[in-house]
Amino acid sequence: VAKQNEFYKPPEHMNEYGMTIGGPIWKNKIFVFGNYMGFRFSALTAPQTETIPTQAELCGDFSALPNPIYDPTTQTETGGSYSRTQFSGPSWTPSGCGTGPVTANVIPQAELSPIAKYLQQYWAGVDYLTSGPTNNYQGSYNYGLNNWSTTNRLDVDLSQRHKMSVILAAGRQGLIGPAGSQTTQVGPLPYLYSKTYAPVTRVAVFQDTFLINSNLVNQFNYGIGQYHAPDNNITLLNKAFAATAAGITNLPSTGQAPNSFPIVKFSGTDDPAQWGPNTGQYVQSTNTDSLKDNVQWVHGKHSLTFGGQFEWLEFNDLYAYQGSTPLTLSFAVTETAQVSGGSAAPTKNTGLAYASYLLGAVDSSSYTEYAPIAQETGSRYHPFAVYANDDWKLTPRLTVNAGLRWDVMPPFREVENRFSFLNATMANPVTGNNGALQFAGSGTDGCNCRTPMNTYYKDWGPRLGAAYALGDKTVIRAAYGIYYAHGGGTSGGATTLPASGMELGFSAVPNPPSPGDSLPAFYLNNSNYNSTLSNTNFGGAGYSVTAPPIYNSAYATYYSTAAVAPYKISSTVSYLDPKYGGRTPTFEGWSFGLQRLLTKDITATVSYVGNQGHFLVPSGVARGYWGNQLDPMYLALGSSVLGATATAANMPNGALPYSTFNNKVDQALLTFPQYSGVTDQVAAVGNANYNALQLSMVERLSHGLTFMLNYTYSKTIDDIGTFRTGYAIPAGVLANSTKAWPIDRIDRSRSVQDQPQNLVATSTYDLPFGKGHWGDGNAIVRALAGGWRVSDIVSVFSGDPLAIVGGSSTCTAPGQGTCMPVYTPGYTGSARQNGGWGHGATRNGNSGTVNPMTELSAMQYINPAAFSNATSLSNPNCTASGTACEGMVIGNTARTAPYGLRGPGNYNIDGDLRRTFDLWKNERVKFIFEASVFNAVNHVWFGSASSTADGSIGSTTGSSSLGVITGQANSPRQWQFAGHFTF
Repeated sequence: VAKQNEFYKPPEHMNEYGMTIGGPIWKNKIFVFGNYMGFRFSALTAPQTETIPTQAELCGDFSALPNPIYDPTTQTETGGSYSRTQFSGPSWTPSGCGTGPVTANVIPQAELSPIAKYLQQYWAGVDYLTSGPTNNYQGSYNYGLNNWSTTNRLDVDLSQRHKMSVILAAGRQGLIGPAGSQTTQVGPLPYLYSKTYAPVTRVAVFQDTFLINSNLVNQFNYGIGQYHAPDNNITLLNKAFAATAAGITNLPSTGQAPNSFPIVKFSGTDDPAQWGPNTGQYVQSTNTDSLKDNVQWVHGKHSLTFGGQFEWLEFNDLYAYQGSTPLTLSFAVTETAQVSGGSAAPTKNTGLAYASYLLGAVDSSSYTEYAPIAQETGSRYHPFAVYANDDWKLTPRLTVNAGLRWDVMPPFREVENRFSFLNATMANPVTGNNGALQFAGSGTDGCNCRTPMNTYYKDWGPRLGAAYALGDKTVIRAAYGIYYAHGGGTSGGATTLPASGMELGFSAVPNPPSPGDSLPAFYLNNSNYNSTLSNTNFGGAGYSVTAPPIYNSAYATYYSTAAVAPYKISSTVSYLDPKYGGRTPTFEGWSFGLQRLLTKDITATVSYVGNQGHFLVPSGVARGYWGNQLDPMYLALGSSVLGATATAANMPNGALPYSTFNNKVDQALLTFPQYSGVTDQVAAVGNANYNALQLSMVERLSHGLTFMLNYTYSKTIDDIGTFRTGYAIPAGVLANSTKAWPIDRIDRSRSVQDQPQNLVATSTYDLPFGKGHWGDGNAIVRALAGGWRVSDIVSVFSGDPLAIVGGSSTCTAPGQGTCMPVYTPGYTGSARQNGGWGHGATRNGNSGTVNPMTELSAMQYINPAAFSNATSLSNPNCTASGTACEGMVIGNTARTAPYGLRGPGNYNIDGDLRRTFDLWKNERVKFIFEASVFNAVNHVWFGSASSTADGSIGSTTGSSSLGVITGQANSPRQWQFAGHFTF
């Protein structure tokens, strides 16, 4: 197994410093405390290898690549089948573009888009890692942090019975250079995927405690918190990077769309990584005001608490600088592929996305322009709760805790009604069927409401607990409770509202459609090569965008011949469920445990802990109907029917969804066929459960030693991950299976965060030398060996389950959510191969290159043969002829851990050595020196299924990256030295 020092890790520099001061400013009356902490960090990112265009490719010469490229302007139709002519032109030589002989797979210089040439100019002069067409560039960049924080407190004793305090805290996380965690693009500016940010946090807390009498006390708290997080598009600093400087016109007059470098995406195989900035110019301000009052009353054997809490929660979002986001340009192989058949379908292994780019042949493109009134939105939540609790000492051995809390968490509302949503029961004014865009508030298309979601008033949270002493050394404890959390459509959390789809009418997201199969949406080409390519306007000749606001329920209606601009926009609308949108995440927890005093200093605890979560928001489409998915029962129609243009004759029910519908059958069968997509925004239907055996042993400080040992054996199951479909799966639709599945049941599995075993041990030991210990009377021993403390943290845990998914080419059935592979029939045994994770990997690896961060790419640790795809499997319910039934099935692998696959577990050891020096008599002034080491044994954690890890494991079937480790998931050994004075 490769050792850590066989991998190159760039140097990092960190400095942390600060001071604290506290004391009375009015004896026994007023006390102050303050501290300041500074943090400086700088580093160079690890070298990353990626693909950039070669010098020949920058000139349009693709003769070194195997895929032939074809001219889309030569597309002709003969005998009902389309075809194109392959490119041929003067090739590239070191002397320059077009200086060599005429060669196939070369785009003539006159046909290259000047806009594309302008955008690619900043690759000139870069150093190539290799001369090959892929993985030919290695880049890294400097990044760092300049942070500070301060916490200050004022305590006032008004009397022996009345005390007040004020806490003020603030901090900033200032980024130096681009964010250092991205791996999308590490080329030079403007290609570097980056932004700058400097979030600031502010907190103020007021506390008042009043002792009414010896048995009754009132505690009042009021707190204010603010998180202000601006980030910036770094390409706005150079006007030469602007889209308009490249010659792109017909963009908004202000904002990032015209003034920023475009985000350029390539979707082909072995094409360059994405170019351009992270979106940037986005500001989020989160404000929280919380008021709480408790009354505590001790009465006989009862200790009662009564109280209430009210919160004002605000989430304010400024979406884009001067009202528009960067222009996104996407290029695909389709525009330069060979085509065939009556639908001009692209031929496999032809075409190149970068060749399409050089023509300016845009596959898809968009930007977002916000109405001036809605450039900033403000979400508001006003939850409140009341509660009562009683600790009742029934007997000297038995104490019972009983309580009840009532939470009311009203769902999201926008402070000025600047959002829209799908009204599922409202007739669409263009198509006539149900499903129209509606706007909050009153007016022609308003719903006369602040939110379409209903407030749920039955969030009652009972709590019951008991503790019983079995003698002097053993206690039994049990507890049960129901709890409610912020999240979903109530009080924010992971679901940020209003989402982008809720800004329809208040924003324009132009996404020009292709005029035909395999043809570009439009050309970005300001040359005079021919009239087809000569088009500098975004969206093509004559294309225009109506600036928002557009208060019309027809907005975003697309699949209809009656839909015209500005309503014909292929945007996704958002559905806010009245019932589930107002449900809070609900957790039901229970526990039972026994605690035993083993010695006078050591306590052992064994517990069973269980928890269930309900009304959680999944990450995938959990409800197919409201998510506008195709019901898998229609897969029995076969690809020839589903892919055909819909007519009354080929529809299962003999009728179009509406008379002006003009798309394919699979679109016509959706719940809301007039929309290109529907997002079920707060589908709070997810569930999770957790069961664990927890063991703990703790020694309190004794003879200079304290330690804690915790072990957990657990299992976590949920259905809040991805979904292959949000509908029930009929028998025969699941690959190689005759079983039918209820809605979402097949995707209920081990959580991606499931770690069956977790061990954490910590200890601190004051070495028994010096004053008051061995050698007390010896000055040398006191000077050299006294005052030392050794601490450590040891953690060992299981690997996370791997979520294996299918590549886009492995699933052809329309309407699926997450593409899932198929268990290979007859395959048995483990899907793992090549030994332990990282086994056989060295600095030079087996690939023959010298890049230490990509050497692991030589080896797959998951056997690709364990998985197959569904494209060649037929739907047994299908009656179509020929191959129309092939691929009309859904993959049958488990959502997580198929074949028991998990990422590697890990262990980590951190240590700390501290010495206290007495600098003044009576120990009034001390200097404390501390040396800490993290990952002390320099252990390598090869890859991880965790999304927060730096390294990852390829999880897509049909790809050469399946089972490939892209790096290490932990940091190498790091040292930290610190020193501070106390007096």
